[in-house]
Amino acid sequence: MYERIVKDCEASPLTWYMWYDKTFNIPYAGQNEIQIDFLLICKEGAIVIEVKGGIIEITGGHYYYSHKGVMTEMKKSPFKQAHDYKWALLNNGILNKDVVFVDYVCAFPHSKLSRTSNNPSEDLSYKLWNKNNHDSDDSFADFCIKVIRKEKRYSRNMTEEELKSTISALAPSVEDRYKYSLTSLREVMDWLHIDNLSILEGLRKNARILIEGGPGTGKTTMAKAYIKRHSGLKGLYLCWTGLLASKVRLDLNKERLDTCAVKTFNNFVKEITDPEFNIELRCHTNDFEKDLSTALRKTSKIEFKGGKTRCDK
Repeated sequence: MYERIVKDCEASPLTWYMWYDKTFNIPYAGQNEIQIDFLLICKEGAIVIEVKGGIIEITGGHYYYSHKGVMTEMKKSPFKQAHDYKWALLNNGILNKDVVFVDYVCAFPHSKLSRTSNNPSEDLSYKLWNKNNHDSDDSFADFCIKVIRKEKRYSRNMTEEELKSTISALAPSVEDRYKYSLTSLREVMDWLHIDNLSILEGLRKNARILIEGGPGTGKTTMAKAYIKRHSGLKGLYLCWTGLLASKVRLDLNKERLDTCAVKTFNNFVKEITDPEFNIELRCHTNDFEKDLSTALRKTSKIEFKGGKTRCDK
């Protein structure tokens, strides 16, 4: 879904701005925050997008999703959820309803569900992006524009200044500055071949994350993409072998990513521990893990802090 939205918005004659997995610290349904799957904005308006994967069904007016072959009822209709998110943004002043028109859609890219209600007056199928749409050449950007124009009661669009002001109000913090840049994300997507984008997002959300896989599954590529995405930060990339360290260092130099130091695990341990701790001699002993932990606790030489160190084995 992410790839499709980016691709179609880039091909659109309109300029689109996108926020992905965006959290707003505003009250909603007894909670202190809301988390929107996608938020798209162009000069014609804004669209809140709720995405549901897997097979979606409606029975007796209730929504169900398939999990391991078992249909489980959702606590709330995805359309109701998207509708509430829209009004949460407007009622809390995140988006100015006097300036920007806001609507919502739902995307079920793996489900062929074609109607949202058997009652024609309640059916919101025109706001539904389903598997048939997803498998076609339809443009998701055009789909959103059609919804905006159908619901919009006036023809006025945002001026350049109003659009710029709206985007600025949603601008990310310094720490998240790479998260919402369509250009930088497109570069990362091209490098990662999109399949691993969810893992890259997982790295952002978790202070520590373990990625396992055999040779050629993308572990090293993932680490390099993480560095590229946070190129303004200082980092440390640990490799198990000198050969891999040389290769990674060369790749980062080609991308001019010189803020991330690349070292082997052994050399790094040598640098930060006392000379008496010989890692080559101790690494095969039964007490190696205990001895290493003791040596690391004694050191005061570590320059890299904050859970951003990556070790590639």
